[in-house]
Amino acid sequence: TWAYARTYLGKTAVTLLNNSPEAQEISFPLTGLPHGKIWQSHFGCPAEVGADRITIVLPPYSFEIVTN
Repeated sequence: TWAYARTYLGKTAVTLLNNSPEAQEISFPLTGLPHGKIWQSHFGCPAEVGADRITIVLPPYSFEIVTN
């Protein structure tokens, strides 16, 4: 399981990859990322966005991109 974020001109994209044969829950803090913005997952994985953390469940061998 792997994740990284890129920010450009005030917009952030977080890419999450699950290369495992099992579903993985990934939770990461929004430290250093924009707060108070709406985050959207683009490929259907359920994402829970809190005040300072995003939690997402990735199915086996899948990916998700979350943007603000």
